[in-house]
Amino acid sequence: MFEFMSGLPVFSQPLARLSASIRMVINACVLAGASIVAAGLALNGMAWTAILPALIVVRSARWAQLVTIHIAAHAKPHERALRAAGHILSALLLIEPFELGKSGYAPDHKNDHHSPFKLSTPSDPTYWFLTFYMGVRPGAPVRENARRLALNFFNPWTHARIFFGRVAANFTGATFTKAAAGIQLCTWGALAAVGLGEVLLIAWVLPITLGFQLAQMLRLPLEHRWRPAREDAFEPRALRRFLTPVNHLVEPCLADNAGLAARSTYYVRQALNFALRAIAFPRDSAWGHAAHHERAFDIGDGERAAYEFRCRLIAKGDPLNPVNWGYCAALLGFLRSAKAAAPARKEGL
Repeated sequence: MFEFMSGLPVFSQPLARLSASIRMVINACVLAGASIVAAGLALNGMAWTAILPALIVVRSARWAQLVTIHIAAHAKPHERALRAAGHILSALLLIEPFELGKSGYAPDHKNDHHSPFKLSTPSDPTYWFLTFYMGVRPGAPVRENARRLALNFFNPWTHARIFFGRVAANFTGATFTKAAAGIQLCTWGALAAVGLGEVLLIAWVLPITLGFQLAQMLRLPLEHRWRPAREDAFEPRALRRFLTPVNHLVEPCLADNAGLAARSTYYVRQALNFALRAIAFPRDSAWGHAAHHERAFDIGDGERAAYEFRCRLIAKGDPLNPVNWGYCAALLGFLRSAKAAAPARKEGL
């Protein structure tokens, strides 16, 4: 449980090794079960009590995208079942189509996001999301970018743009994605027409739209630093390490002599870290993601190996990978890297 909540391995316990297929089935059952429970509570006039199962739907939807679809994007051509799961889950969640020839999530992720020459550039999908939807500006002061992140996080118009962009991407895709998106939206309309709109909204629509997008906006700024203004001073491998920080969504224990104020703020931050870990950062933890870029560890079975690898780097005193403890510290590291980055050209934004 500690390993799940904090993202830090408990070395005294054996690592549970489950195949990607088994994890996918378990998560699908959790997703469906939580949605059904939320619907049942809403049907019985207990909409407020449906918040917890609705949050579980958000977490399971994010797991599907961050873990299952991510693994499918790195799957080999002969792993057809995983790739099929990537197509189906992408259509079900109304996110970017998995694969459309040379475009789509899988090719863009492998060719642009994992390229050492394109990572954290306008060609990177993560960079594009952070600048286009979240308003981050390379070279801008920390306070300005923090304000932009907060305003867009709470801005209904920003979330509407993201959602309509997701829907449009599905309707401009292959026949399968068009049909799947059309069937799902027609189903939403039919359920609303027979008086089940509130139930549908609580049990499915809000979790996979607004909830999913809020969790996405919480996570993306922590994944990578911005490219420095003098990136030519870095060796290619050193630059890749610099761009993938080591973020732990937990904070070290307080000193024994800490005062009441320090303890109070510490426990508030820890509660925030654990909540974010449970909902917005499922399984594919921040340190696992960093090591995945470094050595392409398997996202599922290699989390402990990834953590141990990063610990060895830190023990050597790698200056490119300072450890950020807690969400706030990790976010501040991202904002500082954006301030130190070269301002983007106008045509790139």
